[in-house]
Amino acid sequence: MTVHEYWHEPLLRTAFLLYGKRATRILAAVLCRHQDVRQAHIALYRRYLRWPAASRAQRAFDVAHFHDRRSEAEIADLLGWSIERVRTMTGTAPAVPPADDVPDPGELLRRIRRRRVLRRALLITPAVLLLPAIGGVMLWGHLAALHDREQLIVQERAHQRTLPDRFQEIAFMPSSGVAPVKYAYQDPGPGLDGPAAQWYVITETRKWRLKDALREQGLMAITPDGRKLAYYSLSRGRMVIHDVTNGQIVPASATFAKRRLNVMDAYTSMAFSLDGRHLAFQLDAIPKQDLKASGVIVTDTTTGRIVDLPAKDLTLAGWAREGVVITGDRPGRVIRPDRTVVAKIAQGIGEENDVVSPDGRLVAHGLTDEWTKSFTLLDSRTGKTVREVQPQLTKGMQLEFLHAWLDDTHLVISAAGQEPVTSYHLVDITTGTTRPLITEDLGVPYSLILGKLR
Repeated sequence: MTVHEYWHEPLLRTAFLLYGKRATRILAAVLCRHQDVRQAHIALYRRYLRWPAASRAQRAFDVAHFHDRRSEAEIADLLGWSIERVRTMTGTAPAVPPADDVPDPGELLRRIRRRRVLRRALLITPAVLLLPAIGGVMLWGHLAALHDREQLIVQERAHQRTLPDRFQEIAFMPSSGVAPVKYAYQDPGPGLDGPAAQWYVITETRKWRLKDALREQGLMAITPDGRKLAYYSLSRGRMVIHDVTNGQIVPASATFAKRRLNVMDAYTSMAFSLDGRHLAFQLDAIPKQDLKASGVIVTDTTTGRIVDLPAKDLTLAGWAREGVVITGDRPGRVIRPDRTVVAKIAQGIGEENDVVSPDGRLVAHGLTDEWTKSFTLLDSRTGKTVREVQPQLTKGMQLEFLHAWLDDTHLVISAAGQEPVTSYHLVDITTGTTRPLITEDLGVPYSLILGKLR
């Protein structure tokens, strides 16, 4: 059975809404395991929820609720949630529009992916046609970018003024004199069909709102020592690195302007190295002439130098001590910022919720289609199973997501039960013992970015 047999089916449209350019390849892999259409739908949704990035629960719900028009019971079945959790989500969502008012797939894609502009025109079938270009798509000129940024700043300021009181009671973070950042997250905000309300930054002493960061991308990075944030600055119109202790805010690299990388939709993910010196980016929507070997670059934050990594068709998966980790459906690798390949990563690592350890030797292999109470440790070089780890969670709780390694023996995980709340824990992979890591009730955040946790 091939993907093309489903080319005119809702299954493929759902895959494109969830996965974008990876849809065809991922759907092909799903169909190899699931011949039944219902099971394939379930696999698409649950695989998406396990991807190693920001929390994807909201977007998966949006696709099921608005595009696939699923009932509460069907959504619970698709996502593996309790019916109470689904009802919590639908209780704050706008009513589903009548069938004749359902937006076309292009509009749905713009809404669900929370992008101000479409990053490319995507040709599918007569049912999905050519996705329309809007809001200055592909306008890379300085004047167009400046106008776009000014309009967005106006919208952001208006957005802040209209937020309900519960969102405005937290003060904006000052530019300097802030304690190291433990983590940051995006509040889902009022309504489910728009972008997140705002960024919250939690330090060792208090909680702040971050005013200048672009919220629509769900994109931020924090150095392991918690001193620096990387985000797209609305006021500066570029990616910046902000030292919260002394207030210094500098461009991620002066070379970005020459490479035409100072656009809001240029990045899909980014991560600081373990020593905080280098910052890696997964790029998207960049003209081909601006890329060399791949869509993964590394910038030295002290010199501003940019290096294109030999990572064609591979994806940024984080950092090990020896270098940046890139993975995918062909053999991956660990690469130093000087482009030296220091280790190989088994093929297929990173396709699910996989997190490579700081020493680069182990991979915490996450969930695929079903929630479980354990996860698997794999040898990163061979992909073979090393052992199973069952975290000691409260009765009724199950694993939801693997987030990041804190060190070579401790992993940050999230878990959930019947209540529509996600809890975060630190698990010792040698014993399975856990302890609460984040005591604040984050609900179902759009994005969770970890910083200094010790």
